[in-house]
Amino acid sequence: EELEEFLILNGIELNNKFKKDLLKEINSSMTEKNLV
Repeated sequence: EELEEFLILNGIELNNKFKKDLLKEINSSMTEKNLV
């Protein structure tokens, strides 16, 4: 049971990191387009 909670929490953290990285990618590509 503890292992399951641990995996769920880690999954959420990984998901959040992935979303942050994705947002950074989107923001930088938007910025590049605006500069052109």
